[in-house]
Amino acid sequence: MRKSKSYFPQILRDFLLTLIVPILAFVFLYLQAESIVKEQTLSSNKKTLNQFFELIDTTLYEMKMTGRSIADNKLCEEYASFAKNGNKNFTYNIQKIIDMLNEHPREKYEDFFVYYAGNERIISGYKGSMNVEDYRSIYYASGVAEEFYNVLNCEKKQATLYTIKGDEEKPLLCVAMRKAFSGNSTKDYVVVQIISPGYLNKIMTEKYFSEEGTLLIFNKDKELLLSGDGRMDYHLNDYMNSNEPYETLIGEESYIMQAWESESIKGYYAYATPARYFWRTLSNMRLICILSGIACTFVSVLIAYRGSKRTYSPLWNVVNRIEAHNMLHYDSDQSSELEFIEKILEKNISEKKYLSKKSEHAKQERFVTSLLQGHVEGVSYRENDFIQHGIELCSDRFRVAIISINESPEIDIDLQGFIIKNVFEELCNRKHKGYVVSNIDNQYAVLVNLREGVADDDEIEMWREGQIFLKEHFRMTVTIALGEMCEGMKEIQNSYKEAQNALHYKYLLGEGNCICYSVIKERKFSYLVSTESKLSKMVIGYMKDSAPAKTPEIFVNELLDVYGIHENAAMDTVECFKYEVMSVLNKAILSNSGMIDNRKHLIEELILQPSLEMFQKKLTKILGMLWEKEQQSSEQEDICKRVKVYILEHFRDSHLSVAMLGEEMKVSASYLSKLFKEKYDISIPDFISQTRVKSAKDDLKNTNKNIKQVAEENGFLSSTVFINTFKKWEGVTPGIYRNLE
Repeated sequence: MRKSKSYFPQILRDFLLTLIVPILAFVFLYLQAESIVKEQTLSSNKKTLNQFFELIDTTLYEMKMTGRSIADNKLCEEYASFAKNGNKNFTYNIQKIIDMLNEHPREKYEDFFVYYAGNERIISGYKGSMNVEDYRSIYYASGVAEEFYNVLNCEKKQATLYTIKGDEEKPLLCVAMRKAFSGNSTKDYVVVQIISPGYLNKIMTEKYFSEEGTLLIFNKDKELLLSGDGRMDYHLNDYMNSNEPYETLIGEESYIMQAWESESIKGYYAYATPARYFWRTLSNMRLICILSGIACTFVSVLIAYRGSKRTYSPLWNVVNRIEAHNMLHYDSDQSSELEFIEKILEKNISEKKYLSKKSEHAKQERFVTSLLQGHVEGVSYRENDFIQHGIELCSDRFRVAIISINESPEIDIDLQGFIIKNVFEELCNRKHKGYVVSNIDNQYAVLVNLREGVADDDEIEMWREGQIFLKEHFRMTVTIALGEMCEGMKEIQNSYKEAQNALHYKYLLGEGNCICYSVIKERKFSYLVSTESKLSKMVIGYMKDSAPAKTPEIFVNELLDVYGIHENAAMDTVECFKYEVMSVLNKAILSNSGMIDNRKHLIEELILQPSLEMFQKKLTKILGMLWEKEQQSSEQEDICKRVKVYILEHFRDSHLSVAMLGEEMKVSASYLSKLFKEKYDISIPDFISQTRVKSAKDDLKNTNKNIKQVAEENGFLSSTVFINTFKKWEGVTPGIYRNLE
């Protein structure tokens, strides 16, 4: 990094050293924030969570002791012995067992029963006594059969946790223990306690830690039994038999877990909280650090800047004046203040020279432009007149060229002019003298002062070299039009007009060519007065032909051949043909009203095509589209006529409808309705009604048929429909109409 030559930055750096201490303090606090937040937040919740887990464990411990007292009760043991032997005289003991089970608080339990393996019977404190399958099918869904039998087949003497799906597929927590008789398993029985969902929900949803936390219960194999939020993808894979919180990944989200092993019943409790909850405080603390750091930095920089400015050299005032007057910026990394002032003085001298040179160049460009347009007043057309405008002549032979830019990347107009002038002035000055001036519409004019003895072929090669150079280096495509060589300064204007005429042939010969007036001046205008009518007949005939033998491309080529439109044609002939074609197309479109909506836009697009080739392609496309529209219009008109004839022949059929007509014409009813309405300005149902009413009027006047007969014979469904329809169209009822005359 280059050292600054000005002593102002040195003073400023000394002041900015005051930033080091606060910045380091904020950085340290920012980095330590995570450990501080984690330790404080998790430690403060550890004691609360332990109390929470002890509450759950106490509840399960009470259930364990309750189950053990039931299992050891003599009534249960005696019934197990009788159940094994099948003694039916012991049935009175069942009620005693039920009464004993009912002594326990019912609000804690969803179900409380004893299962006897000897006779596969269940005695429930709440639901009576019945065999296992009946009990399960009545009180539990068929989908929980496997879970239910897993509980009944409990082999542990200790209280063991299970889950069974209850209503709405929500799991129910069970505590089961087996009372086993050594050597006689048929006397075994299982005490099952199923916790009430309401009581369990009260425990599971207690908010001891976080609104986003979830209580989890696992069995001794660390398999998830219940979760407060219903999710079943929690796990204890990273649990290390410690009460300390740890972070783990569940699904795609990080969670903070704290687990606790049950001391009273085999299993684990855990509390899972999304890690994002813990980092909210961290984010807030870090945000405070960042905002405080920004504020301190801003204040420190402001103090440093004001202090350094106050002690800075008075020379800065001089630099400020120079910047304000000359609109320049002082860069202290490049020079000292005195060096800056010296450079400003040198630059002012250079600018004066540049402005003087620019003024001379502008004067020269105005002079050349006036020569091209013949607007020079007070000029004797002598060599001295040119010398006065900075133009040195090498002969009295001149040629004018016009450069038209056809395709160019997005280059600034000033840069574009700079490129054109430099390229072609350098090419001209190799053997001649050349002066480039701006023209209109992306065009530039070149006045070439030709040296004696230089062949014309060399000059053409010079122009082509310029075209190739611009294409390769700047992706610019230009067309060059050359006037004829003239002798004498007064003829320059004529050469300019010839170049303009030659440039018009870009439309016919295409872009990117070098067009000489000497080549195109012999072309003669040839166009018959009767061409329009002939052209009109050809175009209209092609459009009307339902099966033309020629494609649009072949037809357009034939038009061009018939009227002599080719590369060797005169431009006036091409212009006449072009405008005649547009006139014929315009008439053809107008004669078929509604065929094309954007007629004006279509004709404008055609006339604005930049070349004959593109005009030909566009005309081909338009003719193809017009032919399709014409055929479509003819087909639609034919359908409408057939519909009208069909209605006139079948209007007496009372079932005649738009749907029937659509099937008959093999088109959709909606399309047919729209088509008929556009053609005759009346809907199909209205036309049918009017036809029927017209026929009915004749019957009313010329026959003695009653109203009902007239209605039936003219396709009306009933006399009422006939009367209403007749009144709608005629303003009176059929009876009144019959008596009018």
